[in-house]
Amino acid sequence: MGMDRRLFMALVAAGASAAWVAEATEAQAHASRHPTIFELPPSTTKRFAWTIDDGVSAGSIAAYTAYALNDPSLKYNYFVTSSYPSWKRNRSALTELIGRGQVQLANHTRTHPDLRALTSHGIQHALMDCHKFLEDTFGVNAMPFWRPPYGYYNTRVLQAAADIGYTAPTMWYGTLATDSANLTRSRLHTLAYRWIRDGTVLIDHANNMTAANNFDVLRTAITKRGLAMVTLREAFPGY
Repeated sequence: MGMDRRLFMALVAAGASAAWVAEATEAQAHASRHPTIFELPPSTTKRFAWTIDDGVSAGSIAAYTAYALNDPSLKYNYFVTSSYPSWKRNRSALTELIGRGQVQLANHTRTHPDLRALTSHGIQHALMDCHKFLEDTFGVNAMPFWRPPYGYYNTRVLQAAADIGYTAPTMWYGTLATDSANLTRSRLHTLAYRWIRDGTVLIDHANNMTAANNFDVLRTAITKRGLAMVTLREAFPGY
């Protein structure tokens, strides 16, 4: 099947590589099969997906990766905002966890803009800049999983993303509210037991040390409920 001309022109304008053009073309062909993700599909295994956004705090990422290096059952899905230097600072440990299958990197744009305010070309650049960073820094292709900053999107945003191969917009069904620096241990405990449960896509943020410094609260909730942690690629093998 030939490449859609509109897709081809959008990718060329964005400076995409030939390999990326081919990948995006294939992904676009299957875009209609990939609705927005809010929770995991049914499974005989009790499981949830832990997603961690942004990356303001290098210390938070370092702590989370250290926990995972010592516990093979821990798996994270990082939605990377690539302008933050914390990702390069933690490159070695993250690369090891990627190789182990304990970490998946996904696209959260370069600078975290409200994509609805951008042109379609601007949306594609915001995603492509992060995509290239993840390829160059970690050697991974993040397609098709991405998360719109602030959770804000519309039909035009989804279409612009799908046109360059990002066909799996990923939202969430439970939050730890860790984007707030004022989160208390008590509140974190309440949210952990509310949302760390079978089938959820949990949103966390690596923007401060609150959750990392109270990791025992989160680990206990996972253990008590007998949950496995999965990457999005494991949960959605057809994407």
